[in-house]
Parts: sequence; C-alpha cells; structure tokens
Amino acid sequence: MPPNHRTLSRYAPLLCLACLLCAPPVKADVSGWQLAANALILADWGQTRHIAANGEEDGYEETNPILGPRPSTSEVNLYFASALVLTNGVGWLLPEPWERRWFIAVTAVQGAVVAHNHSIGLRIEF
Repeated sequence: MPPNHRTLSRYAPLLCLACLLCAPPVKADVSGWQLAANALILADWGQTRHIAANGEEDGYEETNPILGPRPSTSEVNLYFASALVLTNGVGWLLPEPWERRWFIAVTAVQGAVVAHNHSIGLRIEF
C-alpha cells in the first residue's frame, strides 16, 4: 500500500525541524542571526500552511508568486523545506562578513513577512 500523501505532508515540517536541530553545524559557530532567520522561515512556513488549509474559507490568498494564490500543503512543504536548505547553503558558502549580512537580510525580510501575516490574522499551523 502506498504511503498516505496527507500523512507525509503533515509530518514533513517536523522531519525538517528535527534534521535541523540534530545536524551538527557546518561551521564552528552558528550565529544568532542564522537561528533567527531559520526560526522566522519556520514561522512563515506555518502561516503559509494555514493559508493552504483555510485560505478559501478565511478569504486569504498567498502573495508569493512562486507558490501562487492557492498552494496545496504539499507545495508549501516543498517550498519551505527547499528555502531552509538554500538559505543555509548560501550562508555556508559565503565568507565573513557576507555570511552574517546574508542572515541579517533574511531575518529582516522574513521578520517583515511574519509580522504582516500575523497582523492580518494568520496563525502558525503545523
């Protein structure tokens, strides 16, 4: 019997979070900016999952052009899992001081997105 797509989609964020928490840091130090950027990406992920699950009923539409106005939960999970990998991969490739600046920029952008989503009533939903 093939795996239940809904079940896999539900546990994908938890699996990604577990991998992030259990994996040793690639560099000797993980900055507070990197942690903040990752935390805000996870918050945005949860808010976007809320749109995927309740968007039509609540009147929300996703504004990210990559995801489109009505993304599925699977599309949201794939997008944010990729975003976490790419965000940290770029940071790993950049030398200092650019690595720090990269994570500050990601934190600023994601902070604004999460704050806006919160102000319109989106919850973090996993």
